[in-house]
Amino acid sequence: MDDTLHRIQRHFTPRNARLALTVIALLSLGFGLALRNVRLDHDFERFFPTDDPELDRYLAFRERFGNDNDFLLIAAGHAPSVFQGDFLRRVDGLAEDLRGLPDVVSVTSPTDLEDVRVTPAGVFRVPWLRLDNDTLLAIDSARVWRDDRIRENFFSADGDALLVVMLTAPDLSKERSDSLLLATEAVLAGSGIDDLRVAGRIHGQYYYIQKMLRELVLFFTASVLLLAIFLAITFRAAWGVLVPIGVVALTVLWQVGLMTLMGQPITVLTMLLPTILFVVGLSDVVHIVERYIEALRLGRSRTMALAVSFREVGLATLLTSVTTAIGFGTLISSSIPPIREFGIFTAIGVG
Repeated sequence: MDDTLHRIQRHFTPRNARLALTVIALLSLGFGLALRNVRLDHDFERFFPTDDPELDRYLAFRERFGNDNDFLLIAAGHAPSVFQGDFLRRVDGLAEDLRGLPDVVSVTSPTDLEDVRVTPAGVFRVPWLRLDNDTLLAIDSARVWRDDRIRENFFSADGDALLVVMLTAPDLSKERSDSLLLATEAVLAGSGIDDLRVAGRIHGQYYYIQKMLRELVLFFTASVLLLAIFLAITFRAAWGVLVPIGVVALTVLWQVGLMTLMGQPITVLTMLLPTILFVVGLSDVVHIVERYIEALRLGRSRTMALAVSFREVGLATLLTSVTTAIGFGTLISSSIPPIREFGIFTAIGVG
């Protein structure tokens, strides 16, 4: 038994320590630099099972009829009624400004809808709402309200809100969609309309990703603080807090850096990975540190205490990590790509 300890102890030399720290520092630097390119994935369509025949049917339908997510809905409210000349002219100006934005294909507003009139003199296109004359506008408003096609698609049931539909270019990248959203919000802010509501893909994904980032920071910070309190109570020493958290923090850094280098974005599932690694990894570190401290209290040297910890606890913690990794690795059999990726990268991080 002592011979085994001495063989292990011989590896804990200052030269090997410097070599290990250098390798760790270089790897940490490389993975840290990779974090500059970390991406967030908000595509919920990736949660569709890849072997589901209904998915093939949906994709064929979308290929034929186009994507129904490339739009932005803008609701403008005005009490008690939207059929007011000044308000409708502001809406018309808003629609015109939106048409001038990049990546905007078309803007449909009730103020520029036209009715087709067939007369003995020919076919004419007549505006549904004539905004240049309040008397004619009152007549047109009553005509619009009687037409179910216009009223049900562009106006609220009580007539105090209307809808403007902005069609955007298909398959916009996050950078272009964020730029378009910010430009749209600037136009809305300068429209002079107080009550505005916005809905659509580029609007939802922007705030969804912001929510993901906030929750990632919240969960990660909360887990670190709680674990730091636990370690402080357990070891009653600063290094007993800093060493375990530092080791697990490097694990998280390496894992996220590896995902980034492999081109893997952070999804709604993998955003939980740092918290999972912190909780699972810290349990192993605590066992090793606790055994190391116990060996020091028994009068062992530092290198011998490391050897004792490695021999008595190292294998056990390795086996627990491997079995946990195997459990997460079984998710590779899932037909849903984000779940499969979550299982793979969590297994790598835990193992």
